[in-house]
Amino acid sequence: MKSFLATLSLLFLFSFTFSTTQKKIVGRWEITKLEKEGGKSVEKRSKFIVFNEDGSLEAGRIGSEPNKSGSWKYNKAENTITLKSVDGTNSDDGDYLIDKITDSELILIKSKMHIYMEKVKK
Repeated sequence: MKSFLATLSLLFLFSFTFSTTQKKIVGRWEITKLEKEGGKSVEKRSKFIVFNEDGSLEAGRIGSEPNKSGSWKYNKAENTITLKSVDGTNSDDGDYLIDKITDSELILIKSKMHIYMEKVKK
């Protein structure tokens, strides 16, 4: 019985963590900096991405309507976000490792590129 309760408690804890991380991802994020391996970086706030609760996403230039759309999925086991454009041919498609996530900051890594984002409140 104790073993069953321990297992049930762990499952509850993992599902809570999964939900918390997904909730942090959902929202509008603005890219603040791109940093390539070796320290070369570009600090320019010109693009945004919106992770919707239903797994869809929209992206574009700040100040403009979204011009890209697709889907996203969080993989807890690998701590990644997978992005997929509607037609599946966008160069931004793929897996992004979550380096850091808080309520206001998200840092992703893809192909040795660090992508720094700040959450924007509506």
